[in-house]
Amino acid sequence: MCLYIHYVLCLVAGAIDEQFAQRLKELLPNALSKLKPEVAADYAGNIGSFSNQLSDSTLGSKAVNLEVAIAGYEAIIAKVFTYSSFPEEWGKTQYNLGIAYANRIRGEKADNLEQAILCFQDALQVRNYELYPKQWADTQHNLGLAYCSRIRGNRLKNLEVAIESFHQALYVYTKETCPFDWAETQRDLGTAYFERIQGDISENLELAILCCRNALQIFSYEQFSTEWADTQINLGLAFLKRINGDQSENIEQAIWLFRIRGENRII
Repeated sequence: MCLYIHYVLCLVAGAIDEQFAQRLKELLPNALSKLKPEVAADYAGNIGSFSNQLSDSTLGSKAVNLEVAIAGYEAIIAKVFTYSSFPEEWGKTQYNLGIAYANRIRGEKADNLEQAILCFQDALQVRNYELYPKQWADTQHNLGLAYCSRIRGNRLKNLEVAIESFHQALYVYTKETCPFDWAETQRDLGTAYFERIQGDISENLELAILCCRNALQIFSYEQFSTEWADTQINLGLAFLKRINGDQSENIEQAIWLFRIRGENRII
């Protein structure tokens, strides 16, 4: 399979560019369809792994890496890892494709987020709570992030879906068993409550503060400096907007949070 060999060589040589991404999108599906099923499955697994590496890579152009990763995921879903033939691989690839679209730089942000949401929803057809609880929670968390960032649709409804998705993830993510995932979801849930339109604003802000404080039980400056800094900022913003309590004390608390974050110079 010459195209696949060229794909691997380009990855090894770091020769990924816009032309290669477009060529892969055009030719890879047809190349996979010509292989025997067992051979195609082996190639598809390797292409999926390479796409994962590219999607996460900090080398080269992030925009181009994601375009190549998306082309790889879409080709193996279309021609090899179909829902009927390889449901588990199909669900995993849909999830990875959703992450790639959520992070995509090319194209319209609104379109990319809609595609990411569709991919996560498709993945949940396979990655269910009963059989794959951790994978289900991962997908719910990322679905919540996509709805939090969603441009289309009703903002009030988008945030409610995001909040529900984060709560779903927390059925599996516990402080004891998945501390980082638990803290990350608590932080993101806090953001959703901070931005929430539905419900009582003072209650939403108290929930946002609670979630941020929960996250900081895990996100210490020493171990997770970036996450710690982001959460400190979110907590400070919640205190600035807080309705309950003494307003001067809330402002002082916010100033202290911003100051301690700034003193540690986390970018």
